Amino acid sequence: MAPHRPRTFVLKPGTSTTAGWFADFTGGERLVTDPTLAPGILVFNSNIPSTTACMPPSSSYFYAVDYETGGQPENATYAGISLGSALASRPVLVQLPNHAIKAISRLADIVTITTVVPAVTKSPVRRRVSWRELIAN
Repeated sequence: MAPHRPRTFVLKPGTSTTAGWFADFTGGERLVTDPTLAPGILVFNSNIPSTTACMPPSSSYFYAVDYETGGQPENATYAGISLGSALASRPVLVQLPNHAIKAISRLADIVTITTVVPAVTKSPVRRRVSWRELIAN
């Protein structure tokens, strides 16, 4: 299993024309797969390809961030960790019978890594998503 070295990235607030946040990756790091949304947590893998096409050393990182802020989740010890020296596919989320969520990532060197997704401690915001008028005749 890959060492769990903490990883951070620079978060940028949205502009006056766009709301939200975005991550400014450096050093060739890029997101090449779709992120996955767990309850309150956005999960994704990033890759840093080798400077020589299709040759090691490459590296990848697993991120689990608060979907509202882009920051480290409240109860997590990391926002991102190293997956090792190979490129990673999109993480697949699995919910266990005890309600814990794990992310399964497959690396280019045929290693599979399972990572615990931090649980959300804050209550989700509840709101009406639609309505209809009831008319009594």
